[in-house]
Amino acid sequence: MMRTPLSIAALLLSLPNPTSGQWGGCVNPNDPEDIGLVQIGRETTICLTVGPGGNWGEGVNYLRFNFRPEADEYSTFHIPNSYNAIVTQGVTNSENSTVHVASGTSVSFLRHYYEKETKRIYPHLTAIIDVNNGVSTGWMIS
Repeated sequence: MMRTPLSIAALLLSLPNPTSGQWGGCVNPNDPEDIGLVQIGRETTICLTVGPGGNWGEGVNYLRFNFRPEADEYSTFHIPNSYNAIVTQGVTNSENSTVHVASGTSVSFLRHYYEKETKRIYPHLTAIIDVNNGVSTGWMIS
């Protein structure tokens, strides 16, 4: 199995700033006036959340990374040592790991990152965010 960092290529993603805690929307934690709107040519907040496989409805341990890329610009990022942290050390306290992406109050579907039973890792994702009048309205994650 190849050990590789989790990476994602997207229209709206850049540098990580790991956080954890209750999710209340994906906004800039350092800007109380950020209400999650996206404007072309301006920085916008994107969140990548890594957590366990299975039911998230009962409360879970997860990691959240915030990104502040320029909207409508292609960018990439990777999370150094993510394989060790997520798979080897098991920071999500789960045999399987999933990821999802958020902007404002819009959240993508969960995608597999690691499946223990099959020993498969899915380290690369592409995210495209649909925006209508500044509001994130949909996602394509592959």
